[in-house]
Amino acid sequence: MFPSVPCAPQNISTNLLCGTNDLMVSWVPSAEPLNYSVTAVPLAANNSSLTCHTNSGNCSLSGLRCGTTYNVSVKAASGSCSGPCSSPRTVQTGNEDVDGKRIIMSINYSVTAVAPCGTNSLMASWNTSLGATAYTATVTGPNGFSDTCSSSNLTCSVSGLQCATRYNVTVTSRDGHCTSAPGRTALTTGPCDPVNVTSDLHCGSDMATVSWVAAAGAVAYTVVAEDGSSQNYISCRSSSASCQLNRLQCGKVYNLTVVAEDGACNTPCSPSIQNSTQICGTDSSSLSWNSMADAIGYTVNATASSGHKVSCTSATATCALTDLLCSETYTATITARGSQCDSAPGPSTNITTGECDRRLRNHHLFLPPGVNTSSYTTLSVAGAGYQDSCQTTNTSCAFQNLPCDLDFNITVQAQGEHCTSVPSVSESLETVPCTPQNVSATLGCFNHSALVTWVGSPSAVGYNVTVTGQGGHTHHCHTNTSNCQVPDIHCGETHGITVTAFSQTCTGNLSAVYSFRAGAGRLTLTQPKFKLLYYCPEKITILNLFSYNFLQVFVLPVTSLRLQLVRTALSLGLQ
Repeated sequence: MFPSVPCAPQNISTNLLCGTNDLMVSWVPSAEPLNYSVTAVPLAANNSSLTCHTNSGNCSLSGLRCGTTYNVSVKAASGSCSGPCSSPRTVQTGNEDVDGKRIIMSINYSVTAVAPCGTNSLMASWNTSLGATAYTATVTGPNGFSDTCSSSNLTCSVSGLQCATRYNVTVTSRDGHCTSAPGRTALTTGPCDPVNVTSDLHCGSDMATVSWVAAAGAVAYTVVAEDGSSQNYISCRSSSASCQLNRLQCGKVYNLTVVAEDGACNTPCSPSIQNSTQICGTDSSSLSWNSMADAIGYTVNATASSGHKVSCTSATATCALTDLLCSETYTATITARGSQCDSAPGPSTNITTGECDRRLRNHHLFLPPGVNTSSYTTLSVAGAGYQDSCQTTNTSCAFQNLPCDLDFNITVQAQGEHCTSVPSVSESLETVPCTPQNVSATLGCFNHSALVTWVGSPSAVGYNVTVTGQGGHTHHCHTNTSNCQVPDIHCGETHGITVTAFSQTCTGNLSAVYSFRAGAGRLTLTQPKFKLLYYCPEKITILNLFSYNFLQVFVLPVTSLRLQLVRTALSLGLQ
């Protein structure tokens, strides 16, 4: 009788032991005594398969690689006959420990932690863990202190620490199935601040002894005495709780600062900006401060009210901020960099940048509202050498008594507290044409017209001539030359003549009135009136009155004394 082939095992289950990546595989065993083999085949071709053998309903696979996916199957065998494999089960092993090693090597952790000097916090960091989706850092310390932070990145920070205190840091990684074994490190925070600082001035000398209560964790101290009036300072360094300052100036008041340091932290004092100078015509500001003991460099950070940020770094006590926005106020602080640590930011100072360039609108100075500006300057320069300016704190500026016939350029500059902006783009303008001069008129005797002439204006493109008679009647003519013929002049009247020049944009002033009297012209009397004034033997004197208020007196020989002859003579004499 031949043995039958075993069936494939059923109800396969897997249980991954997190922290070891051992896999326990279970199934329902057959009633017949059979041998079973469990095989875990990695999906990645560069990994090896694992196998275990048993005659029971479970088997444990060890040595699975972290962060690897396996297909796990079970088959039964009876003697030399092996049955088919069960349906495979997919298993994802746990991720690596945070040190990048396998779990069994987690003692070789690579977790690091640093405590920024002058702060009460620490920053933990670690290597990437294959397959991890999140990390947890736990900080423990004296008196039951414990704090935890979680992160999907490779860093995490914890605050609220005490100075000169040792803390333990553990970091674990996790995925959807497991949490790794922890990686560990420890660190001691920076020294505490010195307290109870006192000074003892050595009378008759330029020395003073400064003492304080020793600070926990400190191995050395730096004392800085700063002159409040001139911002100069004197310093000394000591490994004990006192230090002697030399070369103090009499009559000065000094502010004392004591800074503690240890083997890791040597924080320079926080500097303060002493001077800020706007570099006019640019978008830069030059800053300066006093050098700090133990500082190897400085960083200036400035933030505008609009949120714009700029910074500069320097190894000396001066630095230039560039790319500043115009018409802005920046709040700037400076940080001193030490060999291990940076100081806290020093006192802030405000930097007000230069005014923005202005634009001309409607030939007036135009300034956006709400700009903090002390004064503004408008400059006008003519090609003929004319120059004028006006200043205002408002948004317009007027020029008075500009010369006529003037072509000029107008520009605007904004004046701030520290700087003057660059000039605006110039705009070309011209003033009104000058008033025509030397107006005169010549009467045309036979056509009752007047030829008006004058000296013109260089910028004029035309002229208007107005002739006004005694009765109020007017006559006009227009021309682009310096003369004009005015028709229909009334004879026997006095007329006033004015000439006005105009340009493309403006009309000038009236010229001075030129007066002239038109002649009597060609007159014919049909009803002459005369009166015999007196008679003498030789002559007759006759007064001839006309309706034009024109008086003529004729003296005729007495031999011509015939009324008809007198009328004829008068008539002929006026032709």
